[in-house]
Amino acid sequence: MPGYKLYIAADPGKEGALVCLDQDGILVDRTATPRIGPTGPVDLAIEYRFCFEMMNRNPDKIVFLIEDVHALYGVSTSSTSSLMENKGQLTGMFFTLSMIYKNSSLHFIAPKTWQKTVWSHSDKVMLANKVDTKKTSLACAKRLWPGDSFLKNDRCKVPHEGIVDAMLIAEAGRRLF
Repeated sequence: MPGYKLYIAADPGKEGALVCLDQDGILVDRTATPRIGPTGPVDLAIEYRFCFEMMNRNPDKIVFLIEDVHALYGVSTSSTSSLMENKGQLTGMFFTLSMIYKNSSLHFIAPKTWQKTVWSHSDKVMLANKVDTKKTSLACAKRLWPGDSFLKNDRCKVPHEGIVDAMLIAEAGRRLF
């Protein structure tokens, strides 16, 4: 398929995800951040396998996207450390893969940037005088992919925040890059 592009996006949070959209914004595949054991570190082998499976679809171009998160005020040291470790691992993995797959690029996209790019006014869910970012992202995702449940697996009942965010990061990347 000429002009076939894939957008592989990562939400680096503890409950993050990897998502792949095609050039038309159609979901190709996704996975919640895999862990070694219930509380162990990220299983990088599974993340690499996910990316290689997407690369084996032979797209003309791959755009890798990582949410550009930073340390947050009032967040514990261990949570901040875990977030930065995940972001660093994803950066290394995407950088390595972009060296292997020559027609690719790597972009960091700040939360405010991807939110501004994909959210519409009708998506906004207010909590007191503040936008509830998680509920707004879910409303936006439901608008963009109305048939999706955003569940981690068949046993889950609640949409996975990492999957929702990663899908929106990929969609923002598709619109921007």
